[in-house]
Amino acid sequence: RRVGQQQYAEFFAKWKQLLAPQGVSLLHTIGVTGGSKNAWFTKYIFPGGHIHAVSKMVEYLPSYDFRLMDYESLRLHYAMTLAGWLKRFKDHENEVIEMFDERFYRMWRLYLAGCSSSFRYGELDLGQWQSLMFFELDGPRSNRRIVVTIIGDRNKVSSTSKTVKSKAFLVQKI
Repeated sequence: RRVGQQQYAEFFAKWKQLLAPQGVSLLHTIGVTGGSKNAWFTKYIFPGGHIHAVSKMVEYLPSYDFRLMDYESLRLHYAMTLAGWLKRFKDHENEVIEMFDERFYRMWRLYLAGCSSSFRYGELDLGQWQSLMFFELDGPRSNRRIVVTIIGDRNKVSSTSKTVKSKAFLVQKI
């Protein structure tokens, strides 16, 4: 399960709860800058998947006392990463087909090429957001920082870990 729009309120509430006053956080997530949705991608690669609209997520920040201090787009870096994955995938074509089948190989080759192109020329973006609490801007900053990564559910996280689990996202204290 991923964090979709229907979980934004829960996500931001948990993020706020875990961040100390005057704390700084970093969110690392894939988003889309436009509104298009790829039906093939949704049907064959990530059924039921949701790509966050950057504009929709930014709208939530003030409601949870966050101020966006910095947004860095890493889309071109991720386009190069995907191009590298595609090259290695093609280099192992026979092995992939043997493990799965020709159809699987063609679909994932198209997925990797399409995603690389979408990050380079289209609406997909890999962004890192640095945020801090709205009402504490004038005070000294806390040494407590968290990193928020949107991921799928995790079944269990050790209670001795510095990692705190919440339904569909992982928050790490640093």
